[in-house]
Amino acid sequence: QSAAIERLGYIEAGLDDSAEKAGELSAGIGDTAEAIADIESRISEGAERTRTSQQLVGEGQRVISQIRSRGPVRD
Repeated sequence: QSAAIERLGYIEAGLDDSAEKAGELSAGIGDTAEAIADIESRISEGAERTRTSQQLVGEGQRVISQIRSRGPVRD
């Protein structure tokens, strides 16, 4: 009977260790998910800046094209 109680103690300790490791893994997964969300946010911000830059470049090119189409300035 004491051997069975001792084995149950080992099983209980093993389950406690497993629960602790599962908690650590869960926390790690939460941290990873948070990091991924942060990266996705930064990617979205970068994409928006790229679109804005492309719009500004396009606008500048149209202005230059309009100026060039007027021909040389005469005094």
